[in-house]
Amino acid sequence: MFWRLAHSSSLDSYHHGEAPCALIVYTMRTELLGADMCNKLLSRGFDVLVITINTSSQSSLQQPLRASHPDRKVDWFTMNAEDGETISQLAFEAIHTKNLTLVVYCSDSSAWSKETPMSRSSISPGSVSPSELFVEIQRACLPILVEHTPASLLLVSNTLTSFPESREKFHPSIYLEAFVSTLSQELRSSGHNGVQVMYMDYYDTANNDETSSIVSAQRADLSESILRAVGRHSTHVIPFWSDELIVWFVWLILWILPQKVVRRLVPYP
Repeated sequence: MFWRLAHSSSLDSYHHGEAPCALIVYTMRTELLGADMCNKLLSRGFDVLVITINTSSQSSLQQPLRASHPDRKVDWFTMNAEDGETISQLAFEAIHTKNLTLVVYCSDSSAWSKETPMSRSSISPGSVSPSELFVEIQRACLPILVEHTPASLLLVSNTLTSFPESREKFHPSIYLEAFVSTLSQELRSSGHNGVQVMYMDYYDTANNDETSSIVSAQRADLSESILRAVGRHSTHVIPFWSDELIVWFVWLILWILPQKVVRRLVPYP
């Protein structure tokens, strides 16, 4: 938690080359957080390429962004169940034309489960699964990020608020932390140390517009904390301070309480 006192974001190091571009992907439950991160990255001099998944208010979000940053380029792709395969192809073609140095994938925790198919070779016609799209995006973007180092791939999800329904299901954070850690190790072992992969976790308060408190992060403060945490030497980060404080507190309580009490409080340890 105290790492914030000494940490300095490396976000500016990704602003290099001609027209550096950030890819922002978000789903319906994370669209306001994603839009706020677009605004912050545009303010920092990045062009943005946006892919929205099954969202409804993209037009109302596009216009203010373009009006506020007329000197920056904003490309927007909206994917839904009917034309997911076609739009994804167009979006991936656009990715290859950009000086891509940063990828931010904001997804709701419900997209990650044991039953979610993660090994398909392409996005299935008639469905847009956020987890499938993430696999497609990292496949398309990693070679580009390797060419444009230093670069970063961020996976942002509200898995702190989720809990498995049964013992047969994985907690989303277990899969995501393992996936990101393995991907980071593979990049390092292949000599691509200039690409950082991070998984950032938060409580489900991304649509909160009120003042931040110890139990609730305002959306603007959360997006700022995510960008500020870029460059931390860890594959798993809880960017907002109060979220991490709550995690510490819960672990402390579980450590102090007798095991019999813990098993009653946590049905699927």
